Amino acid sequence: MSSNAHLAAEESRIQTILDIFAQAVKLPIVLYEEQDGEYVGIPSCENAALYEKHCKYIQSLPGGKAMCDADEKRRAREAKEKNQEGLSICHAGLYNFAAPIALDGDVKAVILYGELRLAEASHAAETLKRHREAVSRL
Repeated sequence: MSSNAHLAAEESRIQTILDIFAQAVKLPIVLYEEQDGEYVGIPSCENAALYEKHCKYIQSLPGGKAMCDADEKRRAREAKEKNQEGLSICHAGLYNFAAPIALDGDVKAVILYGELRLAEASHAAETLKRHREAVSRL
């Protein structure tokens, strides 16, 4: 099997696993890995159907999808650099969970999933603030 065919088969297996996860938890998911200094995402094929109205609205605005993609890559990079799982808030106010995937102590990739609104007043206020800022930038 050629190197390109092997990579395509590997990506297909990863995407199948992500699809199963997305279907089970009803949340969008992307696996990010660094390739030549750039973060490349392998999204679940289920993501478009799972996005909340909030995300669909932001991504429908001119430049919205690109802003979301850049923000996800930034947060995946941060999770990799810190080698720490946890919640992070997106540019438009929703929370995602980032989980670094390490092998022998070396982070190989980061899974970023979810679109969560947190009920605590401080989180709700930050969500609203970021949503308004995102809409005004777009």
